[in-house]
This record gives sequence, C-alpha cells and structure tokens, in this order.
Amino acid sequence: MNKKAEIFNEYLENNKIDVFAQEELEDDQMNTVVFRSRLDVEGNMLPVMVALDNSIYAIIRVQVAPKVLHDDNEVAIQKLLTEYNRKYKIFKYYITESGDLVLDTCLAFRQDELDAELLYSMLDVLIRHLTESYKPLMKTIWA
Repeated sequence: MNKKAEIFNEYLENNKIDVFAQEELEDDQMNTVVFRSRLDVEGNMLPVMVALDNSIYAIIRVQVAPKVLHDDNEVAIQKLLTEYNRKYKIFKYYITESGDLVLDTCLAFRQDELDAELLYSMLDVLIRHLTESYKPLMKTIWA
C-alpha cells in the first residue's frame, strides 16, 4: 500500500469511518489504492471512489449518471457542464467514452504526504455541490 493510502486508511480507522471498500490495483506502476463508497444525493446513491497513488495527486471521482447523451440533449448538457466547469474551479465534469457523466476533484499533496482530513472533508463539499447541481443536471439529461 502506498504512503498516502496508509495515511487515509489510518484516518478512517481513527475516526471510525467504515464506509469504504479498499482495493489495491495489481500490476500498477503507480501503486494505486482505490477506496470505493457511495454518496447519498437527493436520495440517489452515487458511486464514488478516492484514488491514491505514488503521484502528487489524490482524485475523488463520482459517477453522477450513466449513459446521459442522446440526440435531443447533447448540446444542452455540454453547455451546462461548461458552465459548471467554469464556475466551480475544484470540480471538473465530463462525459466518458461510454457516455457516463462523471465529476472529478483533484487535490495535490507533497510526495508521500496527505492531509486526510482535507481529503475527507472534500466529500462533504462534493455532497453539498451535488445537492445544488443534481436536479438541474438530471432535468437537462431527461429533456
């Protein structure tokens, strides 16, 4: 397990936070450990993962919605995502090659260091943001 993952794991244990499943990626040059859970947003359980590796980055990724694009909504979705990406500097929305809507947050730390409390608090920030943005996103997707 990489040092950042060890620090985060220790933080979770010390604070009795037992909401993550942990997975070390095999044959991964970056020694990645993924912590998986779900966020409750407007009664919807959205998959979330925290990826920690040997780089300076920590990534929090939320799958907001699967298979969001169709001919009638693509322009409106792209417009809304561009607006959100401009407005919220810490968040980046994008659509994956398979058409899923994803929200990423990327934090940088010194090599082998991690502010686990900051990382965990970003999950609360994500939940607050998604509570605001989820309904407009879904309205645009379903239009």
